[in-house]
Amino acid sequence: MNHALNLTKLTITDYLNKRWIAKIIRASPNLTHLDLWCSHAFFGEHTPTLHEVLSSVPHERPLRLRHLSAAGYCVRLCQDVLPHLRFLESLELRAVPYVKDEERSDYSEEEIAKSDRFSSSMGDIWKTLEREGIRLTSLMAPVDDDLLRYLSAADQLKRLSLLEANIDACAQNFFIHTLPRYAQTLVSLEILATHEGLWCFGMHDLDVLRQCTKLVELSITVNTHGWREPVADIVVSRPTPVFLPHSHDYPDPNYQHDRSVAKSASTGPTPRPPKRASGRAI
Repeated sequence: MNHALNLTKLTITDYLNKRWIAKIIRASPNLTHLDLWCSHAFFGEHTPTLHEVLSSVPHERPLRLRHLSAAGYCVRLCQDVLPHLRFLESLELRAVPYVKDEERSDYSEEEIAKSDRFSSSMGDIWKTLEREGIRLTSLMAPVDDDLLRYLSAADQLKRLSLLEANIDACAQNFFIHTLPRYAQTLVSLEILATHEGLWCFGMHDLDVLRQCTKLVELSITVNTHGWREPVADIVVSRPTPVFLPHSHDYPDPNYQHDRSVAKSASTGPTPRPPKRASGRAI
């Protein structure tokens, strides 16, 4: 491919020939939005990497990406990748493969070498973003203590989507310490809880959600006990409320929210949090 393309947005919905993808991106100097999705969200010899996708772009003419979404891709914010992210505003990371230290015995030497070079933990990703001064306004990612530490330092976020929310101690930290920090800036909040607990909507988080005066989009699982009055209460407290039911079937590049109704995400009995989880279930 010898001529330049006028692409500004590119979505790759499964892993194809990496040379073909690299050629398209190399020929798209005006690219600002890049969405990468691979259905095989596990680490292996053929797992695609963000480095492979961006490696063919000349360093002297880096992309000016404003949005990056990666699902099922290895991500490491190394010096070959960072130049393309200096203008990044929106980041979505889902099912990012990474070989943890306690799992290394399950992989071959080649796979471990690939992981060490092209993937990193989510904690390392947040540390790099903070160190490099990349200030996001929109973020979607699995929530854990490392992400909450990053959010405690960030100050520009307007849209936040928390995936795999399953630890009640993290929920307490988020609603008590993190969310109030964004009460005057956040316009969209999505929380994908894996089970009923403190990550769900209930009396325990009603007051802090009321403080989010700019919030116009809220997607959150509703606790099955005592939800009708709290939901009605917060609806009337918002000038333009929008409640979004959500799906656990991610990653799905074609997933669209139905923004027309407010309802519980479950239609049947919801499992209680495991006993080992800290915090109080509602």
